[in-house]
Amino acid sequence: PRPIGRPGKASASSSMAAAGGAGPFQAPVATAEMPSLEWMEANAPNVYEPAEDTYLLLDAIQGMVSDLGAARPALVVEVGPGAGAVTSFLAMSLGDDAACLAIDINPEAVSTTLRTAKDNGVEGRVACVGGDLLAPLSAAAATAASLQGEPGATSRVGAELSRRGAHGASEGVGAGTGPCWAAADVIVFNPPYVPTPDEEVEDSDIARAWAGGERGRRVIDRFLPMLPQALARPGGAALMVVVQENDPADIAAAAAALGLVTLGAVSKKARNERLSVLKFRWPLPEGEEAPSSEAGMTLLGSPSG
Repeated sequence: PRPIGRPGKASASSSMAAAGGAGPFQAPVATAEMPSLEWMEANAPNVYEPAEDTYLLLDAIQGMVSDLGAARPALVVEVGPGAGAVTSFLAMSLGDDAACLAIDINPEAVSTTLRTAKDNGVEGRVACVGGDLLAPLSAAAATAASLQGEPGATSRVGAELSRRGAHGASEGVGAGTGPCWAAADVIVFNPPYVPTPDEEVEDSDIARAWAGGERGRRVIDRFLPMLPQALARPGGAALMVVVQENDPADIAAAAAALGLVTLGAVSKKARNERLSVLKFRWPLPEGEEAPSSEAGMTLLGSPSG
């Protein structure tokens, strides 16, 4: 069994309504192995520990590994890695070509993510930077100079950031739509999604890891508009955890307005909430087939309606 540490987002808000029913998406079929996290239990009291949402995200990634790996992603980004379990899992699963960047506003999470990478033997491919959501990708050169981690990892991730940032608005893999954006092939985010009073979103303690403000959307609604600049065209993919109270259909409509397709990847009931992982991607070029991992997913929205 995969252990659960401190209570996670699934039990963080007693005011959330119980979510019933089978849910609109496929049930997770994988049981991904959690990377080792022995060190953090006694050394990172202000870092969000893996919980049900983390496990569901790992399972979603595992279900897509063959398709993601076939695309040979060179820059993989996790926003808000917390303990670093997902970042290490990505590095372990996507092969030696993938350079992984973890972005977190919590300095303790940055150091914990680096330790988790080391404990799992992927420290040579994981670098971290302190920052807010995807903003570090908007200033690729400055971010490349501020990376933390093993020298080999910072050099590798920094070179990829600089190369992609130089593309700017040009066409091609890693090209963003802004002058300095370094667009990533894969983006993963387990956001603060619990509906709470808005003032809790800016808390300085561990509650910041789950406090999402009204509808649990305050952070999500700042993240979404960054995706068109931060997600590589044409094959980039982004995964985000949500709960029913976040209104996944409305999120899909917002993503469609930004030019993105939204699919419901996996969903499960966890304690008092229904957790889901959404996948965002660009519309497929004419004549191109969808990845095989999307066969069981539910289309929630697209630019074409």
